[in-house]
Amino acid sequence: MRFIRSLSLLAVVGSVFILNTSTSFAAASSPVASPASVATQDSTFTVPQVQKIEQVIHDYLVNHPQVMVEAMQALQKQMVAEEQKHVAAISDAGLKHSKEIFDAKVPGRVSVSGENPKVIVAEFFGYQCPVCRGASPVFAKMLNDNKDLQVIFIPWTFEGEADIYAAQTSLAAQRQGKFFAVHEALLSLSGVLTKEQVDKIVKDSGLDMTRLQQDRDDRAIINGIKANFKLAQDLNLIGTPSVFITNAQHTKFKVFPGKVSPEEMQKAIDEAR
Repeated sequence: MRFIRSLSLLAVVGSVFILNTSTSFAAASSPVASPASVATQDSTFTVPQVQKIEQVIHDYLVNHPQVMVEAMQALQKQMVAEEQKHVAAISDAGLKHSKEIFDAKVPGRVSVSGENPKVIVAEFFGYQCPVCRGASPVFAKMLNDNKDLQVIFIPWTFEGEADIYAAQTSLAAQRQGKFFAVHEALLSLSGVLTKEQVDKIVKDSGLDMTRLQQDRDDRAIINGIKANFKLAQDLNLIGTPSVFITNAQHTKFKVFPGKVSPEEMQKAIDEAR
């Protein structure tokens, strides 16, 4: 379905481009807006003529669909090249800021691990992020299947006040040993996150609400979340989730700037050992 929509969009863009090119020969690069406007800007083409040109373009594309396929293939190559360039830029920035990424002791993040971890995974995530919600069971499985794994959860709150509120709440819950319970409950939600949903999850988790409120407003947590935001900017990240993987010696490095499958994650973990 996405491929078909892309073809349709490209066909429209191609039609406008060709129409603009055709008009420019007679109207000295006059901009194209609509058939009526083209015909009234002292151009050579009348409204019926413009409609005829559009029909010719339509018929050509219908009779030569391989043109659109070739255009989509060229576009895909360009997108792949741009994606590779972006991943390389993030990887370079990640190497430069690796100590900051994998520092489990700074405020504003939570580390979950077994004893003597050999592999470290850092995830920039958001509680409003649909992909992060889907990835939550993956991280739980990775931790269960890899006893030598450490996962650092780094909330990157760029999706509104409720996202920030949820991050502050889960970090505050960590001080009562309930981070993972709250974290998974928040990521199990669907739709737009609200503060009321966050409060309900907290109440159902059996937390000390007075202490939670005090911890949620702690400047260390607030400043830690702000530091996460700056680090994400320094890394040239464009969205969540963004996953970084290294070994205990920090001699191996892998980045996934976007959705990652369980198979890809496990393979990267195995290669990092």
